Amino acid sequence: MGFPSLRIAVITKCYQEQTMLPVWIKHYSRLVGEENLFILDHGSSPPVQVQNNIYVERISRQEYLDESETVRIISEWQQKLLQTYDWVIFVDTDEFILPRPSRWNSLGEYLSQCSAQICRCVGVEVIDPMIKPPVDWSKSILRQRSNGVITSWSCKPSVSSVPTIWDPGFHRCQNSHSFEHDLWLFHLKYADQNHLLEHSEAMRRVPRHPEDIENGLGISHLLSDDDILKRLNQYRRRVKEGSLDDYLATQPDPNEADSACLAIPEEFLDCL
Repeated sequence: MGFPSLRIAVITKCYQEQTMLPVWIKHYSRLVGEENLFILDHGSSPPVQVQNNIYVERISRQEYLDESETVRIISEWQQKLLQTYDWVIFVDTDEFILPRPSRWNSLGEYLSQCSAQICRCVGVEVIDPMIKPPVDWSKSILRQRSNGVITSWSCKPSVSSVPTIWDPGFHRCQNSHSFEHDLWLFHLKYADQNHLLEHSEAMRRVPRHPEDIENGLGISHLLSDDDILKRLNQYRRRVKEGSLDDYLATQPDPNEADSACLAIPEEFLDCL
């Protein structure tokens, strides 16, 4: 069966992502082509420098990081890209989307048959089990970190063919959308303890808008090392036998998804 060729753009906003950005570029270049990648560099030092085919725009830092302003910036970019692209994906620099490889040869093939206008992904927190060496980011990551937790927080409406009305943080949107069991998002924040603590230290130094703090927006980036490790260890203690597909078969509500720490399906392990 033939599938129409789609134009797919991927955009991220990054700050001091020297470790994760090369992984992001490698993954999404393979997924959609490097000429369809857009990086908003939010004041990194040194500035982001990449291959000529990848678009980079530097955004000056303001007095505070404002979650509502971030939504406004990304929404404007999404609307602009949708004028020339069929689909636009917005992800953080540590988030990696994959269609189920046993069913789909490419992301374009998957989206060409998708009846939804906005796809909410199966969001997986990839977990560092502590008993393995640090991640070698140049090699297959999921082969090194093969367990994860499906959480509502990471089941994001990240893939869209229409303008999206996101809530701050991009975890929810106000548009109708479809929870797509064949479209997975792997979040690598907790995949390596050393990187987690280094990155969290950098994020704590970023001033947050007082209203965001008052409203609980972005406060996960302000947690102390002790609180971050407490959260990671909670995930580690939830290891059980079975696969994340077993949990998905229970038809969880994406707004309440919260699995045990289970095996990532084998079919994904060589794809990231």
